[in-house]
Amino acid sequence: MAALFVGGPLDGLSFNHEQINKVAGIVTPYSESGHRNFLLMPSPADCTRILRGDVTKQECQGERTAYELLRKADGSVEYHEAGGALGHALRQKNAPLTDEQVELKVAFATRADQFIEQLQSAGVTADTDVRLVRLFRDRDGNTFPETPTPITGKATFTGFDPETAKRWADASALRTAIDNVNSLVRHAPTDFVDCPGHPSNVLQIYDFELLISKT
Repeated sequence: MAALFVGGPLDGLSFNHEQINKVAGIVTPYSESGHRNFLLMPSPADCTRILRGDVTKQECQGERTAYELLRKADGSVEYHEAGGALGHALRQKNAPLTDEQVELKVAFATRADQFIEQLQSAGVTADTDVRLVRLFRDRDGNTFPETPTPITGKATFTGFDPETAKRWADASALRTAIDNVNSLVRHAPTDFVDCPGHPSNVLQIYDFELLISKT
């Protein structure tokens, strides 16, 4: 499955997993404040040269652009131009948590457990619309709810009888939603992160909402 790149010099281009491994430098900063996943991508022209076999990514000396992973509803991913987010994540790698961040880390884990219990109790199927809302605040305490993000999708299974295919699709939808809750809620960054284009420049996640709607 191909991943779409959003923003920067690769805006609108797609690369599959094998192509990404050939061209990208992979950076996965982990800190106590959360997990983040980045790619350092060459220019479109250099990507073409690498994929054509003219050079390897190690030999390519062109400028790289950082992109950060975003999980999508159907289990696929997109990569969005990271701006200064990679540098910030690397600086935070060995930074101790503040008391506030410790509290948020515990709160996010509790919220993830609550959401997973909700998902399981709701009987999520492939026809259920499940959306996650991140609640942000700036350094002045102003709050900004994010547009709801779908965290599950409708997988299609072929070659099976309709009952089996539906059962597998339902199980896949629930599993995708739980995986995204663990990734996006339990391991959410607790620090202020760069938000290019936002008037406040940096925002901090302080809570989440889960929206479940049967269709």
